[in-house]
Amino acid sequence: SLANPTWRSLNLLLSTLTLGYVARIRQPMRSSLVYCTHLLGLITLVNAIAVIFPNLDRADWSIILLILTIVEWGFYLTQIGQKRGQVLTLTKQSCWYFGLFLSAISYIYFSAANSSFWGLIWLAVPGMLSLIAKYTPHLKQRRLASTISCIALILVQVLIFEHLVARLLGLFAATGLMFVNAFNLRRIRITIIHLGLAIALVASLFDPFIGNNLSDYRQWLSVGGIIILLLYQLRLWLLKSSNAPQFGYISQRTAFGILGVGRESQNFKLVSKYLQAADYWAMVLIAIALVILSALSFTLPSLKIDRYFGHYLFTTTLLMGAIFWRYRQSPNNLVLYTITWLWSIFAGGLIRLFVSSSFVLATSNIMLGLVALVIVVLLNQSNTPWARLNLSYIPLVYAAWGIFWRLSSFNAHTGLLTLGAAFILINTQPNNYQINRLFKYLGFVGITGGIYELVIYQMQSRSGGSVADSLTILSLVAAAIAFSYRLLAWWYRQRELTTLFNLSLSKVVAIAHLHWAMSSILKVIAAGIAIETNTPSLIAVSIATGFCLGAYAVIQGRDVDPDRAAKQKQHSDWWVYVGLVEIAATVIYSRLIISQLSLFDPWRLVFTCSIALLIYQIPWSNFGWRATPWQRIALIIPALMALITAEDISNFSLVITALFYVRIAYAQKNMRWSYLSLGLINWLVIRLIIIVQHNTQLILVAGTIGLSILYLAQFDRDLQHHRQLRHYLRLLGSSIFCITALFEQPGIIPGAIAFCLILSGLGLRIRAFLFTGTITLVLTVLYQLIILIFTYSFLKWVVGLLTGISSIAIAAGFETKRDRLSHQLRSYHQQLQNWQ
Repeated sequence: SLANPTWRSLNLLLSTLTLGYVARIRQPMRSSLVYCTHLLGLITLVNAIAVIFPNLDRADWSIILLILTIVEWGFYLTQIGQKRGQVLTLTKQSCWYFGLFLSAISYIYFSAANSSFWGLIWLAVPGMLSLIAKYTPHLKQRRLASTISCIALILVQVLIFEHLVARLLGLFAATGLMFVNAFNLRRIRITIIHLGLAIALVASLFDPFIGNNLSDYRQWLSVGGIIILLLYQLRLWLLKSSNAPQFGYISQRTAFGILGVGRESQNFKLVSKYLQAADYWAMVLIAIALVILSALSFTLPSLKIDRYFGHYLFTTTLLMGAIFWRYRQSPNNLVLYTITWLWSIFAGGLIRLFVSSSFVLATSNIMLGLVALVIVVLLNQSNTPWARLNLSYIPLVYAAWGIFWRLSSFNAHTGLLTLGAAFILINTQPNNYQINRLFKYLGFVGITGGIYELVIYQMQSRSGGSVADSLTILSLVAAAIAFSYRLLAWWYRQRELTTLFNLSLSKVVAIAHLHWAMSSILKVIAAGIAIETNTPSLIAVSIATGFCLGAYAVIQGRDVDPDRAAKQKQHSDWWVYVGLVEIAATVIYSRLIISQLSLFDPWRLVFTCSIALLIYQIPWSNFGWRATPWQRIALIIPALMALITAEDISNFSLVITALFYVRIAYAQKNMRWSYLSLGLINWLVIRLIIIVQHNTQLILVAGTIGLSILYLAQFDRDLQHHRQLRHYLRLLGSSIFCITALFEQPGIIPGAIAFCLILSGLGLRIRAFLFTGTITLVLTVLYQLIILIFTYSFLKWVVGLLTGISSIAIAAGFETKRDRLSHQLRSYHQQLQNWQ
């Protein structure tokens, strides 16, 4: 029968009747049969309409399906509360489900029909659902119908959105129907949807006056501000109508939850949901507007001043006023900083009306930050709810905004902006100790950066100069900052104050030390470049800076309590060492960079010894310093200067340096300091030998070295308790002299030296001299005999004969007087053991 419309319709009708009869008589009654009968009846009806009216379009079918939906749900409504048989009960349930099915298909047809105005008819679907929810006694069914009704009210707006009149009528109707759904469900999500539809209705009322141009979005910002005011006005009206107290948002939500249980009516519960929904929507709209305004504020210098610019300022004003009015009695930190940010945006917009300079914007924000510091102090002293908030970060918002705007500028005044931001950072007092300390450090960094900005700009604006001069100026600035912080900390300590800008004075001193270190590094680099290029013009400034840096370190070494621990005293000694080294390096730099100072080169070691002796003699403990580092430096610098100037050192300078260490040995009662004098004297003697003889006389050099070793062995106190080591040193010293004489001056000189050593050994009772002299004398005699024999060959027989006769005579005498000689030898050996 599918091919023939008449037979198909008749077949469907008879099949529906047959299936209905079977469903009626089948026991127990099956719901599936009832649903199938209902579906087959709908198919039969649709088929009959299609046969009778074959030319229907999609719009017609959407209306027909909508009518069928209304009929289905109408029957469902008529059966609510009726106690009928099982057939009608199952039929009622099937009407509910098939109504949903038909409404979904009709929506699809309405969407495909491209007729926005006729989409209003589909409002019958959420209307019927609201009626079902109103009259259904079952709670679960009521919630389901209300939820689907809310979804349908949202979906119908899609159908009619393009047609303004239809959209207004649809939103108006949807807003009205949502009252019923809100009353039925009493859920926060329903009130949010309800207020959302109401907001869309208000926004649509402005649509004819704004237009669809993309550049009109700033007008929509004003509309958003007006809607936010309306939401807060609605909230106030609801509070007054329900006699609810003025709670803040968080506490209000808790209070409504408590009050809604037991004693309060269901209507008051519903009002509480609307209050929360109004707050939610206001927050969302504020967030959207804030994002757009913030994005616009980033382009303020290039933002065009036209008829839409007023909406930028108007919306900012509305948002500030609305937020302040809403939360004036119950503010929170988010509200506080939102108003702060909006005020910054508003101030930037006002300035943009007159100038488009980012530098002016930066200046205004830094000034706002400074004013905010004063306001924060006043608010903290007040007894308002705002005083309980975290106000400390408000100035930082303006400071950060000011730094952002000044990044694109660099002129003679940008450094002042950095200083202003740094001043704000230093005076900010967060509750968190770590963050507070971080802000203080950043503030000090900002002060240094601002000062350097001012100096660098002035340097760039002037032509000429070298890299060394630039680094010298930067070093001078860092030194000035270091001295300023150090003096400020000292001044506070004199007044028994322990903190500066809420930072301990020890931390301020550490910051001063960092600037001193930075200045020293810059000074070293500048000095290296100046020496290499020899083109500096700020020589006096560079030298003065070096002396000042050295003086800083020396003065820092004085600031030590006598009762402090040894570790701290060593730390202060380190400052003295560094300071004196820095002063010495500055003196050397002065000589290298100023050629006229070469006049003093022959006397520099004399000056060094004089200064070192003066440093050594001054009673530093009377002036607050420990004498140890000063004396150590005084002892080192003459020897160090002698080594540095070794190539052209004068004989007079060597004598003066030697006398200096003799004076030190006498002052400290420590002969070992005289060893340096001995070394210098040896140096002088060797130089004189080379100058006078024009070639090196090894015997004189060896004599100098040997005598020095003998001096050490004779006068060193520790060696007096080590006889064996002392003996070996005497052997070494005398042997060097004798061996050199044997090889270089054979003959009378080694013999004379040997006799002198033998006599010295016998007279002073020193074994080493006796041994060395005897051996040297024997070797000298043998050497001379060998020469004589090789010169006169006959003499070797005479020498051999005399040697043999002497040996026989000695042997014979020893045999006859063995006991006496043995006793005498043992006596000599025992006496020799008592010698040195």
